[in-house]
Amino acid sequence: MNDNSQTLKIIDKTILVFAFIFFASLTNSIFLNQIGYYGALLFMLIRFAVTKKNPFRKTGLEIFFIIFLTAELLSAIFSVEPHHAFNLFFRRLLLIPTVYVIYYVSAEEERAKKFVKIFIIFSVLSSAIYLWDAYSFYIRGLFQLTGSGPFLFHYPITTSELFSFTAIILFAFFFDEELNAKKKWLVVLFFLITLLSLLATFKRTGWIGFIVGILIVLIYKKKYFYLTLFLILIVAAVLVEKSKSEVIFISSQGNKFVKEKTFNTKSQALDLNVHKGSLWLADYNDGLLEFNGNKFEPVFKAEKPVVGFKNWKDDYYVAELVDTRFSLLKKNGEKFSKLGEFFSTGYTKDFDIIKNELYILDVDSGLTVFANPENLKEKKNYPQIKNFKKILTFKNFVGFFSKAEGVLVFNLKNGLPNKQIFKFKDKNKTLFADALSDMLFLQTRDRLGLVDLTTARHSLVSLNPSLKLREIYGGVKIEGRLYLITLGGGCYSTDYPPQKTFKLRKEFNLGFNPKSFVVYQNKIVATYVKRNRFTTIFDPNMPSNATRISLWTAGVKMFLDHPIFGVGDIDLAKLYKQYKKPYEKEIQGHLHNNYFHFLAILGGVGFIAVMLLFWKIFIAFVQSYRDTETIPFVSSFNLGALAVFVSFLVEGLFEWNFGDHEIITFIWFALGMAFAFREVTERKKES
Repeated sequence: MNDNSQTLKIIDKTILVFAFIFFASLTNSIFLNQIGYYGALLFMLIRFAVTKKNPFRKTGLEIFFIIFLTAELLSAIFSVEPHHAFNLFFRRLLLIPTVYVIYYVSAEEERAKKFVKIFIIFSVLSSAIYLWDAYSFYIRGLFQLTGSGPFLFHYPITTSELFSFTAIILFAFFFDEELNAKKKWLVVLFFLITLLSLLATFKRTGWIGFIVGILIVLIYKKKYFYLTLFLILIVAAVLVEKSKSEVIFISSQGNKFVKEKTFNTKSQALDLNVHKGSLWLADYNDGLLEFNGNKFEPVFKAEKPVVGFKNWKDDYYVAELVDTRFSLLKKNGEKFSKLGEFFSTGYTKDFDIIKNELYILDVDSGLTVFANPENLKEKKNYPQIKNFKKILTFKNFVGFFSKAEGVLVFNLKNGLPNKQIFKFKDKNKTLFADALSDMLFLQTRDRLGLVDLTTARHSLVSLNPSLKLREIYGGVKIEGRLYLITLGGGCYSTDYPPQKTFKLRKEFNLGFNPKSFVVYQNKIVATYVKRNRFTTIFDPNMPSNATRISLWTAGVKMFLDHPIFGVGDIDLAKLYKQYKKPYEKEIQGHLHNNYFHFLAILGGVGFIAVMLLFWKIFIAFVQSYRDTETIPFVSSFNLGALAVFVSFLVEGLFEWNFGDHEIITFIWFALGMAFAFREVTERKKES
């Protein structure tokens, strides 16, 4: 008996160790988090085997979990990919016991409180680390370039949701009667750190979820003054941050460069192009503009926003649209007429005109070359040139570049890529590559390089460590100087053609990453675009929004074709290709929406099962809060957990967050803790 008692003590301590790992890693490491969960689950099962007593407490959700899993099982049986569907069915099945593991390990009041504090401390620590990384991201100008925060612990959108959940729970503790002034200030500090890290993810989904969660807390606490103030702050945040679009002319005056003049545009000044002495601007919603010396005047407007523009041959032009379609245009005098539309097969990253051939580079399907604007069927594909994102246009060669793949250069035969003549790939990633006549210009982490492609001779020159040159963004040539723009908008110059060594000189600082820059009449012309992140939610042409609309539309079509049990809980990428429009390029394995996704994968039967489960979970959160409303700390967590679940439901309008391992684990954690606190409260009342 003593041996058995000693064994149980060891098992219980081991369960608590794994529980600690679980709570500490909720927002920062899915690997450690799952070690914590499965470790605790395993030893709970061992304890069950030793004692013959079931450690899993009833929650009242069992029948709804069973209904949901039955719907998953039926959809797997009738799935278009049964093997894949059964695989994901078992993943869902294995994660649901998270609720019961957390319920079991947290069924003592003081222990439950300690676990909540462990979660908060490590989550705030994760937020602080993320903020530090985000600061580096900011000073390098990467927020503007990528439209996202850094990828540190998880994908930024997952990180945004996790930080929004933590911030909501912390906010609920603002109104905890048990906390003294010192502890409340600590909560304020933790909240601000988490809020700043949430903002730094630059993801709207987490922001929206945070707003909804805060509203739920304020409404339940009947804090109408704070509710009004919060709504005013949200409206102010939307109105104060103005969108801006400018074209800036920079000229040399003596030894200095100065901003000579600035033109505001109505939309987004995305792409500049100089052709036959004229300056052209692709201005998104306002289409194509031409500079007449005093202002930019519209000359062509497409049905979709224009993001790029080039002359193809003679009077033929191509305008790239935001959805990666191309409009073929012909210029008659001062007017442009549209002849038609066409597109390549993959996800387009760049295009250029080389020897009167139109090159379109797709990151997934390679290169497509269109030879004749009068016969768009005359084209040639190079699927082997994939995973590249930039075309390098030399005088007698063509190259392709991406940071991951480095540089690939071919000679030309009849305007087409012929034989590979050069390849460069740095083990630490090539940061930048550009074409200078028949010279290849390279930047690695600590060196600049020149390659003479006519002789294949090249040299990499170490940079002066004191220079601290940031990643080069692009370059332009003016007379005898080469001007390099770096991330953050710094401009450096060196001799052109470059000598054996690079003697760089700092010229000026734009202070931003230009969307485009060219040389026009010996001036540097750059574009600056800043958009209000909140207002982009309502822009149907924004690529991420347009992709979601396409995915949701495809999801409805999948449901209509498989209305009862759906297509099965599978990755939808292959299926989506069958339902999307041919020119819709971005392929996703999910539909960026819980509700459309469930309709597609589980059909009407499964959708009803999921909605019943969500409703029952919501009622469980509400009941847990009501039963503990007068208990300090416990009521604060339970209110925060309720608000988190509502936030999760709203965020699910824009993301497949039920299928996100980290997110659903957090929801099961919050639910398990709510049940544990509710039971603890009931035991106290009975005693």
